[in-house]
Amino acid sequence: MFDSTALTKIIAAYKQDFKRVHIEEIYKWKAVKWFQSNWRIGDDDFASMLENALASKMTDNLLGSKSQFPRSMICSLANADPEAVRTMFIGLFNEDASLEGRADLT
Repeated sequence: MFDSTALTKIIAAYKQDFKRVHIEEIYKWKAVKWFQSNWRIGDDDFASMLENALASKMTDNLLGSKSQFPRSMICSLANADPEAVRTMFIGLFNEDASLEGRADLT
């Protein structure tokens, strides 16, 4: 169950420590900006678009860990079945659906 009170506390703590966070974590915001600038859900070549949107060097430690490879896996899946992956992203980004429903992994 989503706990909005807990989220509010986390956001408050983030804001309180923002000066340090900004210095140490600004690359994450730049990576999000890159993704948003290159994300086009309706692109004819969805797999290539996705690979480009996730290609920022700033995401290497976020999407390319040593034991798991989320960037390469989602890109491989998109190459194998772009429409299935596109449909999943459409569901994930559907703000009309509940957050719990969008994150349901069962």
